[in-house]
Amino acid sequence: MLQYLRPQGSYCIDCCSYRSLIKATLFPLLLLTSLISSAQEPNSWKIASLEWPPYASAEMDNGGTAIAELRKLLQASGIKLEVDYLPWEQAQQLAESGDYLGYFPAWPSEVNAGFVASQPITHSQLAVVALVNNDLALTNTAKMLAQYDIGIVSSYRYPQRVSQLITEYAANIKAAATESSLLSLLQTGQADIAIASPEVMSYLTQAHNLPSIRVISQFEDQPLVLALKSSANAAALLAIINNSIAAKAASPGAYIKPDKLLATHLNMHGIEQFKDFIQQVYLDLGITLEFMETPVSRAFLLLDMGLTDIDVLRIGRNANDYPNVLTIQPPLAIGELLLVCTQTVVCDRSVLENEKVTIISNRGNLMALQQFNIKSKIIYNENLTDILDILRKREIQYALQGTLLDTADKLAGEFQVVRLRAFELNHVINRKHAPLSEKLQQAIETRLKEYNPQLTNTQ
Repeated sequence: MLQYLRPQGSYCIDCCSYRSLIKATLFPLLLLTSLISSAQEPNSWKIASLEWPPYASAEMDNGGTAIAELRKLLQASGIKLEVDYLPWEQAQQLAESGDYLGYFPAWPSEVNAGFVASQPITHSQLAVVALVNNDLALTNTAKMLAQYDIGIVSSYRYPQRVSQLITEYAANIKAAATESSLLSLLQTGQADIAIASPEVMSYLTQAHNLPSIRVISQFEDQPLVLALKSSANAAALLAIINNSIAAKAASPGAYIKPDKLLATHLNMHGIEQFKDFIQQVYLDLGITLEFMETPVSRAFLLLDMGLTDIDVLRIGRNANDYPNVLTIQPPLAIGELLLVCTQTVVCDRSVLENEKVTIISNRGNLMALQQFNIKSKIIYNENLTDILDILRKREIQYALQGTLLDTADKLAGEFQVVRLRAFELNHVINRKHAPLSEKLQQAIETRLKEYNPQLTNTQ
């Protein structure tokens, strides 16, 4: 083989050109490889969290119910989850560093600048609570907050409606660092009531063998989202988690869009407006509806069994008790449950714990009040239009009645009214129609911009 030998120390134009060629080709290749590597989503996500049992806790085997749900969603994409449990403010601050992708679980109101929120991964409850042995004179929420000392957790940024109440009654606010400290405020009498998750407070009282708490007034359930740090690949990371959430909701297998669906609905004043709204939503998707009036509890059973396809309007939280029922976001309205009493009887929350009192209600209302310590005798009536008429005839003195938020005043002239809890009213479907959920959400969002259904006749 003929070789070109270069004397030591001599200059070789060909060799120099060869080295230049290597640099010219290898450097861009290495750069491209680096860019591709950095653009790839990591197969292990590290997030910051807090001690907030049962939703998040290093002391729980599953890391907390919310953490377990996030881990399950990521596992579907082959991603491992690493969690550091820290004080909440510290968790959010450290999440800004390079080691963390974000923090969880957060209410949407707690997603800081420089972060983006995922779709809701699960939900938490939020309520006004007190010790079960605290004999408070409890009427409506506004009077209660004005009258008593209120404990809150100072590091939380509460949802807007709750935050407004805290600001309005700032003179009565007692701040605590954690729920454990908040519980101490209640135990020592430094606070009469507290704004907190009843599930968290109940967990702590059981863990420390302390007197239990009772729910005084419950707000609508709050979404828990993953706050992801804004970065070059944030959109890709967000797509992973949101796609996993959507995949969980969707049933496997091919789906053929139906031409017609069977829709159940409540027998209640004002339901026609919601029926019209949902009918237009489905017409946007090229689907017609056949409506069937169905009592509250039976409608969920039929829907869960797949004997019906959708229901026009339900308390979204109640759907969680049925594995084959899927709640569609956004809510069509915000409602609230009321204790309605005739004018001649005592009417406050203590009525719910009085075993001698008889209250008329439907089963759906009781499902939404599971956190309340209800001991009174319940007579079930699934025909919602009859309940107030029964009170008018004085056949029964008390009723649990659902209505839209801020419409209780329409009843106040005729009855005594105590607000118990707020809730979201959602459209619900059988899970076999989950492939429609994304288009349903888009259609509902579009039509809600131009339409505001109201239960105008609560009488």
